[in-house]
Amino acid sequence: MSNNQVAVSPAKNLSDFMDKYKSQIALALPKHITADRMVRLAMTSFSQSKDLQACDMHSIFGAVVIAAQLGLEIGVGGQGYLVPYKGKATFIPGWQGLVDLVSRAGRATVWTGAVYKGDNFEWALGDNPFVKHQPDGDSDDWKEITHVYAIGRVNGSNYPVIEVWTMNRIIRHLKKYNKVGGSHYALTKDGQNMEMYARKVALLQVL
Repeated sequence: MSNNQVAVSPAKNLSDFMDKYKSQIALALPKHITADRMVRLAMTSFSQSKDLQACDMHSIFGAVVIAAQLGLEIGVGGQGYLVPYKGKATFIPGWQGLVDLVSRAGRATVWTGAVYKGDNFEWALGDNPFVKHQPDGDSDDWKEITHVYAIGRVNGSNYPVIEVWTMNRIIRHLKKYNKVGGSHYALTKDGQNMEMYARKVALLQVL
């Protein structure tokens, strides 16, 4: 590199790229989200992940457009994430994002929960399925989770659709389908997203 050349950061490259195609993002977005906000959210996610910074910019842009089409914000309240895999980025909805999409469709309602040690928890399947969950504590350590569950009810139906998984089953599921090793979003940052991942797995069974 000559003395006259200045290194351009990955963030600057992506920011310039996003600004160039911001109008396309705007066309995909619902009215309550602006293109500027979506780009800022993407840049925040990008700046926090070295693996994302190594991804092809076109794949990042494509993932942002998908998030825009779904009307889900990247990294906000678990609505969705930019996930790197082999040099490309993908938008993955979180469980909150899936709940929002179902609610907007207006045909059903869904919910999901995590049961921690000490909670009062009862459930049953069969011809009269139910879940009763009364939290009894303030633990936020995912290793204290015993079960996760999801409940769905189609409008007009008499009974809900229920899925209950133990945390051991969730971990087996993660080990079986994880393709990115320790960089999986459920495992990074000391597992702070493990509850989100677990609840999403149960919710996907209901959906």
